[in-house]
Order: sequence, then C-alpha cells, then structure tokens
Amino acid sequence: DQPRSRGLGDVYKRQLQYWMAFDGEMRDVNPYVQYGVSNAGSLLGLLVYPFVVEPLFDNTMQTSVWSGLYIAYGVIVLFSLVRFMRSNGSLETPPVSSAMLKPIWFLQALIPSALLLVITHYLTLDVVNLPLLWIAPLAIYLITFVICFLFPRVSKPSQLRSGIAVLSLLMLMLTSRPELGFGLEWRVLAALVCLFCVCMVFHGDLERGKPHKQFLTAFYLVIASGGAAGSVIVGLLAPLVFKSTFEFSIVVLAALYYLILHPVSYTHLRAHETEADL
Repeated sequence: DQPRSRGLGDVYKRQLQYWMAFDGEMRDVNPYVQYGVSNAGSLLGLLVYPFVVEPLFDNTMQTSVWSGLYIAYGVIVLFSLVRFMRSNGSLETPPVSSAMLKPIWFLQALIPSALLLVITHYLTLDVVNLPLLWIAPLAIYLITFVICFLFPRVSKPSQLRSGIAVLSLLMLMLTSRPELGFGLEWRVLAALVCLFCVCMVFHGDLERGKPHKQFLTAFYLVIASGGAAGSVIVGLLAPLVFKSTFEFSIVVLAALYYLILHPVSYTHLRAHETEADL
C-alpha cells in the first residue's frame, strides 16, 4: 500500500472554505485554518481505520455507516451552498495578484510530496518489510500540515530551522548507506525525523505564502497540483527512467538546494508584485 490522493473530497473541502471566506458574517474568520483542520481529519481517518474500524466492523456494517456519513456530508454541503447563495458578503479587491507566487507554491508542495514517496519506498523496500509501516511517513506528512496551518508560529523562518532540516537530510543520506552499518532503528528514525523537519520548512513557508482570500481556490489548486506532480515523478516516471532508486538522491539534493541556495522570501515577491501592478 502506498499513499494516494484524497480525491474529490478535497475539492469540496476547498470549495467550502471559499464559501466561508465569501460569507459576510464570517468576513474576519481566517479560512486557511480549515486546511489544518481538514488535514487533522485525514490524519484521524488514517490512524483510526486500520486499527479500530477495520478490526471491529465487517464490510456490511462499514458500507452502511459510510453511506450514512456521505449522505450527511451531502446535506451539509447543500446547506452551505444555500447559505453561500443567500450571503450578501463580498471579497474586497486584493492588493496584488498571485501570479508570481504560483511557481513557488508548486515547488513548495512538490518537493515534500516527492520526499514522502521516496522515504516511504526506502523504508518499506530497502529497510524493513513491516506491515503498515507506510502509515508512519504519511502521518508525519499530514501532521506537519496541521501544525503549520493551525500553529504557524511553530515554524518561523530562521537559520536554525533551515539548519536542522539540512542536518536531517545529511543524516538521512549517511544512514542510508548500507556499508556504514547503521542499525534498523537508526535508519527508520533518521528517515522519519528528516521527513518531519523538511516538511515543517516547506509547509511552513506555504502557510506564510498563502494569498488573499480571493485566490484561495487557486492556492489550493496549485499546491494540490504540486503534490500530485511529486507523486507522479517518483511513483510513475522514475521507475521508467532509472534502473535503481536514483530518484532518492535527486529528491534529497533538490531539497538541499532549495533550503540552502534558494530560500523563499514572500515579502520580497509581494513587494515586487506591488511594483509591477503599479
């Protein structure tokens, strides 16, 4: 089993956030908090289903419960749509466009997504064949989204934050060398810690780079496309191009390059966009 796209449900969640942003009664509410909440829900489902739902309920019961939940979800979406259509709210004109930020969002989503897959492949294929081990890196990936969008101060830009992420990548490369004789526990720990540290940087920068609410759906579309691109490159294209797991080194080097040589300054980009618009 490998991490998969969360599909159409994500589309509706993002649309609901846009409706909330448009609602005149919720003008001052930060809709991006809902992204952290939705990822917390995904994390809860990831952990609860294999360890609680699947062992305790047969397929017939699960089908009945999920059908009822989907119906309830449809009613909630319909209610939200009606509320949105009746709303007198409007979004003010944003100060700048988001065109120049889109490539940054795309890469900031692509690299951690690709790192998630290469680390998952590395742990499950090269380190140990342990059932459900793939859940650990995916859970860490989701946790970093939750932390960064609900508690953005935790991942403030700093040399220390970047240094820890770089050090974790170097430790991952070091422990992945079988000739150095690192034990199983060290290889697993180094991989998971590296994924957490790197995702905290990239997802933290995504949170800081979020645009005006007018561009909320575009923001989610771009980061979803970046995440999907990372999955396609590692999961589909790399096995066709490389005879070995060369994509592991490429993704690690890409993350190192971005952390060391190409730090993101959203303040600078937004200032540049403002000058361009003027």
